[in-house]
Amino acid sequence: MPTDASAIVSKVWNYAHVLKNAGVGYGDYVEQITYLLFLKLADEMTELGFDNPIPAEFQWSELSNKVAAASRRSLSGRTQRRVTSATLVPSWPTN
Repeated sequence: MPTDASAIVSKVWNYAHVLKNAGVGYGDYVEQITYLLFLKLADEMTELGFDNPIPAEFQWSELSNKVAAASRRSLSGRTQRRVTSATLVPSWPTN
């Protein structure tokens, strides 16, 4: 099991580095990673038979589809496997 935990920690840190390198501040990327983990947890709960409270267009499966589509596209003549958080995570209303 320790390898599973270390793999998860490694993935989270990789996401943090991608967001940091995209110019996202520490507080913002912690928020974005927390949101991603929340979406993934909601998705896993549906596999156990619970209803997913997240609107369909914002669910983990939709996010995964967007990432897969972006990784297949070629930008500026080279393949990009990164997608900025702004294209993945909707902006929350501030009022």
